[in-house]
Amino acid sequence: MRRIAAVASVVALLGCQSGPSVEPAKPEFEACDDAEALAAYQHARALVGQRRFLPAVPLLRRVVEACPEFVPGHVLYQDAAMEVGVEIEASMRGYYSSLPDDGRSPIVPYVRSRLTEEPSEKIPELDEAIARDRSFHLAYLDKAIALRAIGRTSEALDMLQHAVAAQPTCAAANKELAEVLAGLGRAEEAASRYAAYLALEPNDLPAKRAYVRLLVYSLGRLDQAEPWLADMLANDPNDVEALMDRAAIAWQRRRFDEASDHYHRVLAIDPGNSRAVLNLGNLYFDGFGAAESARPEYWPKAQAAYRYFLTMTEARDLHDTLDLHVFVPSRLERIARDVGPAPDQKPRLEDF
Repeated sequence: MRRIAAVASVVALLGCQSGPSVEPAKPEFEACDDAEALAAYQHARALVGQRRFLPAVPLLRRVVEACPEFVPGHVLYQDAAMEVGVEIEASMRGYYSSLPDDGRSPIVPYVRSRLTEEPSEKIPELDEAIARDRSFHLAYLDKAIALRAIGRTSEALDMLQHAVAAQPTCAAANKELAEVLAGLGRAEEAASRYAAYLALEPNDLPAKRAYVRLLVYSLGRLDQAEPWLADMLANDPNDVEALMDRAAIAWQRRRFDEASDHYHRVLAIDPGNSRAVLNLGNLYFDGFGAAESARPEYWPKAQAAYRYFLTMTEARDLHDTLDLHVFVPSRLERIARDVGPAPDQKPRLEDF
């Protein structure tokens, strides 16, 4: 029932979106009609879930021999054999190198592409799989992943759009597409894809975080983000990232006391969180201290937070470099000019 509800949810989410004209993916590539082989596959899946790869391999070999068009069986067999390595992996690779190919099914070039390590070398086999079956969404997906790996993002985007057009409920394709769209700054479309993905895979915490950040920082959909953050914090009240995002929501709503409480909660959990310290400095400077009359009270706190920030941070990226060497020093100069120089003693967390 849960799977049916998830499929219905994705269809509803994406029903109004247009995409490439592609035939629906063929269900036979995800089906195994041999009852004994299907039972072996389910047993092997359970073994793999327990990381017992060695006993899973012979079961999966029987599965792919009995159901040669059953893609999940091939994928699990290859992955399990590579986990075991040595002779088992060599046997698996030998099986696929001699696999009969009728020139019509996309399965053979697809499964062979999965055994190639270099992304650029996967593409010819995947192109062959697509040429044989334009509805084979997994080939579009894997080609997109290979293209992303070599920096050909616009081509990857096209492949992912074909993948989800052929199979809208392919979780992996929706996630990849969401990531690509977000990276291209297409936040609205990326959010729709994350919503579709999370309807299928609701327990993917990194994807939840990425979705929430789009809602909060790119789209300003604060009401939509709040239930996700509430769920994260219900599961882990010390979830620092969720607390930081909740602070950002409070700040955008000009609930400065609430934002301050969240940042102080973060620092109680993680005293070395430089971003929370910087954000508190900015909150005292731009939020509480926006009015000139409030600056004598709040800018000294901003000053303490900024000075503390400078003692704890090393530049990791361009944003850190700008904060450390441009924005924070310039604000400290202004605070010193307008409300007075900093005290001689070293700043402490308790000072702000």
